[in-house]
Amino acid sequence: MLDQGIERKTIMNALEGYSCPVDAAFLKEAWRSIQFTQTGKLSTTALTTDEVDKVYDTFNRFLSESFGIHIPFPSFDALMLADLDNSNFQ
Repeated sequence: MLDQGIERKTIMNALEGYSCPVDAAFLKEAWRSIQFTQTGKLSTTALTTDEVDKVYDTFNRFLSESFGIHIPFPSFDALMLADLDNSNFQ
């Protein structure tokens, strides 16, 4: 398929009507697809902070406009609060 020029979008559109569960691996590949399209970089470790922000904004806008889902960008404070919420501290 790679040598035939078939794009991911073509395959995704063809999957309409098929049951394809969404899991972490699928979302990671969706992120990487946006990332590569916007930056030309395959690895997240090669991204600058600005590039991460751009990819996140595109992915989050897609999820929001398509499914009404907003995933806040992880921050240190948010991660610490989530850790406290999930701990056994009383």
